[in-house]
Amino acid sequence: MTYSIAIGDRTYSSWSLRGWLLFAKFDIPVDVVTARLYSPEFTDVLKKFGGGRLVPAVRFDAPSGPVIVTDTLAIAETLTERHPDKTMWPQNPAARGFARSITAEMHSGFGALRNDCAMNLHHCYKGFTPSDPVLADVARVEKIWSEARSRWGTSGPWLLVNTPSQMPFTPRSRRGC
Repeated sequence: MTYSIAIGDRTYSSWSLRGWLLFAKFDIPVDVVTARLYSPEFTDVLKKFGGGRLVPAVRFDAPSGPVIVTDTLAIAETLTERHPDKTMWPQNPAARGFARSITAEMHSGFGALRNDCAMNLHHCYKGFTPSDPVLADVARVEKIWSEARSRWGTSGPWLLVNTPSQMPFTPRSRRGC
């Protein structure tokens, strides 16, 4: 199974980072095609991935012909179907339902947090004062992550741990602000 993924810069695009992490975390080989966001190069790359406007976009061949999948949740579900041995979702039905629910909420919610706190992993914004809606979003993230850890993630480093194969890859060292 040969996959290609089109992404923007993982430093500035959480959507790109999430799509790439699905492959990296579960050790699924993929050819990564990166383009500078909102540039002519970006548009040209996306033409090879169905002509959409957003990343990530994944392309692979199937017996019926080329398949294009966009959006991180759709990509995650496609990889889950194609690689059941990777146990991407918890096996426990209650944990799996909770995981899918909070994933969908993280994927499409938290508008104030997204609007006020753009992703830039190269910069630390000192002196930022979050608004009340941002603080409410952060409180919700803390609540659902704490619930995930206390109910299903106590035996490992992830919010919800399923099997030993879900142990993390080794991240780069974190740089503090």
